[in-house]
Order: sequence, then C-alpha cells, then structure tokens
Amino acid sequence: MDYRKHVHRHLLRTSRLTLALLAAGMLSACGSDSGAGDMSIPFTAIDCPAVSGYTSYEDPYFAVIDNEHEYRERYLATDLNSQEEAPAVDFSTQQVIVLHAGMKPSGGHFIDVLNIIEKDGALQVNYQEGEPQTCSANTAIRYPYCFISIEATDKSVTFAGDVVNSCG
Repeated sequence: MDYRKHVHRHLLRTSRLTLALLAAGMLSACGSDSGAGDMSIPFTAIDCPAVSGYTSYEDPYFAVIDNEHEYRERYLATDLNSQEEAPAVDFSTQQVIVLHAGMKPSGGHFIDVLNIIEKDGALQVNYQEGEPQTCSANTAIRYPYCFISIEATDKSVTFAGDVVNSCG
C-alpha cells in the first residue's frame, strides 16, 4: 500500500473517532449537571443579589408570582427607600420567583439563586445565603432579597438553600 494512502486512511479514522468522541461528550453535557434526568431551567435576574435597609417584609419569604399586581406590590414593598419602578415583566409568558432572606443583623449577608432544575415534573430553585461567619461586618440591619423571572409554568416549585461564608 502506498505510504500516503496509509497515512490518509489513518488520519481519516482518527478524525472520525475524534468527532465521534466529541459528539458523545457534547451530548452528555446537554441538560443539567445536577443529576440524571434533571433538566436545567433558564432564569433571568430582575434584581439580584440586592439588600434593602428598610422593608415591609422582615421574615423569610419564598414565592412564585404570576400576576402584575402582586409582583408590583411585592417589589415596591421590598425596599421602601427605593424610588425605582418595578422592572417590566410580561406575565403572559413569564413568572417571577421572589426570595426574601428575612432580617439580618449586619451587612455582608446576601441571597442568590444558583440554578433551577426540573426533576420529576417539579421545579427546584437552588439558592445560597451568604453570611459573614468569620469576618467583621457593619451592624446595620439588612434584608437580602432576590427577584428572578422564568418562563411561565404550572409546575410546583420548591426551594433548597445553603448558607455560605460571605467573607470569602
């Protein structure tokens, strides 16, 4: 066999194998890394992470909002010092998920959505709360919150969170 034909055949086989492995790797990376059969749900941050110094909501609160009136009411009461209007959300195609961490005794606290997964026909919002566990923080009372939007759904929503050290 001609040497050039042999090298060409070898390169062709190697290229096909490389492409096959690359395609298999890409297919296995689709979806979510949160577990077999779980699917990642896209979301958009509306106002997150954020901290309010004066609010109507002192207790932790987690909810799905599917109408403009409730959204505006909740958003505007979250930070009573803000003069900003609630960002626009199209409730014909979207829903809002709101997370309030409740009253915190100092700065350095936050709440942030990590991801949303669909599992067994329900959505799970995974979030983390940061608190200054090993560093000093100012003593101003804060109320961390997060508003995000997702595509409208009738699936049930649960919340799962962890506390992390916000000092780094």
